[in-house]
Amino acid sequence: MYYLKANSLNDSIQDLLHFRLGALKPALRAALMMFMLVGLFALPLLSALWPSLVSGFENGRRNLRLGWIVVFTCVVTAALAALGNLLPMSGNIIDDLRMGIVSPPGSGLPVAPKAYWIVLTAAAAVGLSLLLLVLFDLSTAAIRGRDERGARLRFRVVFLVLTGVLYFGPLGLPYQAMLDRYVLSILALFIALSVLVLQVDGGQVTRRSLATGLVLAAMFGAYTVATVHDLFAWQRVRWEACSDLMARRVNGVEVPADQIDGGFEFNNQIPNERTIYTTSVNGDLVAEADAQARPYAVAFSELPGFETLERRRTPVWLRYPPQEILVLRRVQSRP
Repeated sequence: MYYLKANSLNDSIQDLLHFRLGALKPALRAALMMFMLVGLFALPLLSALWPSLVSGFENGRRNLRLGWIVVFTCVVTAALAALGNLLPMSGNIIDDLRMGIVSPPGSGLPVAPKAYWIVLTAAAAVGLSLLLLVLFDLSTAAIRGRDERGARLRFRVVFLVLTGVLYFGPLGLPYQAMLDRYVLSILALFIALSVLVLQVDGGQVTRRSLATGLVLAAMFGAYTVATVHDLFAWQRVRWEACSDLMARRVNGVEVPADQIDGGFEFNNQIPNERTIYTTSVNGDLVAEADAQARPYAVAFSELPGFETLERRRTPVWLRYPPQEILVLRRVQSRP
């Protein structure tokens, strides 16, 4: 549904041209989420670059930079906690110790404690403080460098920053939500900027900092493998349940797709199947209220007014994703 972003971007640009500064609010919120998530995702690399960013300086500058990291992390984490805007912010992919959109009907999934999100937000703030040091060091070196090496550094920094601005604009300015998955591409630009720090003042990577970065990367990798495995596991069971429900007859009658509430993805795949790859056609989203009125549901918990036809276990590794998928039928009202 790319037309939604395009139309919303047009509206926001028109508002900005008319000096309606309120149009900047979604962009500022999107930028905050982007910087926080990039700080979190880049933390293993930034940890490896710690000597070039902090510990490689003399005592005075090192203490100043350590103070900056501590103060920035505490202030940002406390402010976001007070505003109720801790990670994952807008979410979409990152959720309560799981990944992916949990759209099928039902409730009762475990919720991660607030302390978990506070720790994650603090880690993201640490990463963001280091990223700001990266930008500061690169800007200073690019401005001061008068030789050919400084000219090359300026070109690379300007190129990467402008690429990031051009990428962020169509995603951050529209009134449509800025989703966490949009950060993945811009993360590569920040990683490239961070690596450029090694060209400033003879930066280095020590064995200790490299080991720290590798440990964090391994932790991130283990979390990713487990959560993505579980996302695929329960999604596969959900789609198989929907397909099996359509393939069989209930009371001698075939169950069409538009009679099943299988969650956002299933509900919108069938009606938009012919137009989903045609960007010139504006697809129609199935309203949540219309989906809830359907006589059948594939859910991950029991629903009021429905009887359970089947329970299917999901082969997940963790306890936070859906543990089972239920096939339900609405109980007909009796006279």
